[in-house]
Parts: sequence; C-alpha cells; structure tokens
Amino acid sequence: MCSRPGTKRPTRRAWARCSSFNGDARLPPACKVSESFSQRHGACKRPSRPRTASADPAKAVQALETAARKVEADHGALDIAWGDVYRLRGNGLDLPANGGDDPWGIFRATFYRPAEDGHFVAVGGDTYVAAVEFADPVRARVLLTYGNATQPHSPHLYDQLELYARKELREAWLTRAEVEAHLESREVLSAAPGRR
Repeated sequence: MCSRPGTKRPTRRAWARCSSFNGDARLPPACKVSESFSQRHGACKRPSRPRTASADPAKAVQALETAARKVEADHGALDIAWGDVYRLRGNGLDLPANGGDDPWGIFRATFYRPAEDGHFVAVGGDTYVAAVEFADPVRARVLLTYGNATQPHSPHLYDQLELYARKELREAWLTRAEVEAHLESREVLSAAPGRR
C-alpha cells in the first residue's frame, strides 16, 4: 500500500486482474515495474499463475511501493487506465491496448516495449485468434491481429487492429461462396509450356 500525496491514509484500489483499455481496468503498479527490478531485489518470483505470492512479503511491499511511486511520477495517478499507457500502433493508428505479458496470467497475451513518448507499444503476442463452433455447418469467428500483409502500402497491414483493440472477432469465410464474395482480385496461374 502507499499513500497518495497529501493524504495520511494508505490507499488500496483493487485490480480487477484485467488489462482492458476501458475505465474499469486500471494499471496495476506491479505491472509497471520491470521484471529485472524484481529479480535484482529478490522481491517477487516471476508468477506462473495470476495469484503467486512473493517469497518475502516485506520486500514485495517495498517493491510495490516503489512501483506505485514510479506510476504516480510517470502518469500522475495510480488509477490510470491501462489503455492510456499501453498502446496498439501501426500504419497511422494509435489505439488503446488491452492484454499483457502472459506470465501475469492474462489471457490476451500482448508484449510491449517502451516508446519514446512514455507509452508502451505492442510488439507481439496473440497474432491469430479463432473461436470455432464445430456444428453443422461449422461456424467461426477469427482475427489476424496485425493484419495479413507485410507490404508497407497494403490495405491489409494492421487492418484488423481496431477489432483487436475493441476485443472483437470477425466472421470467418469458410465456404467458396463466402470467399468469392470477399475477393479483391483474382489471378490465374498456369504451368509454363512443356511443364506439368
């Protein structure tokens, strides 16, 4: 626990154990501390599940207080929304992120690096997500988080990032008719003469 500036009572705000961009998900100070900080000070074991406790509670409290002071210094408050600090960026987009490092027990694995502007920017994590209902007919919703292209000017570079930011999936095109209804171009390939 730590005290807010100008108050005598320690404040403790429960973390909902989620990393969503909306106002319900707040930045847990412990997530802001680098893993190396914890390793250097022996404060916390790298969690293998969300509620793993520290081997030394006093050091864990000290590390958490240090982290809380850093969060307040960097962002002006302890209860800053996750998406105000963690961002999804690419192809001119700058969106509030959700998801976090999977060792913290967060289902939406998203890995970040510090950006020059004080934010953290997603650099990897869940790239393909699918929810499939094996019914008759099969139904599915899918997402290619960062799009399906690497060419710099492709309209499909980061074209599904907004869906990822909103935690939405798109319909999967599973039939020939569905695929053909969404074709942007068609190219017919044939073997060179004399080759099969």
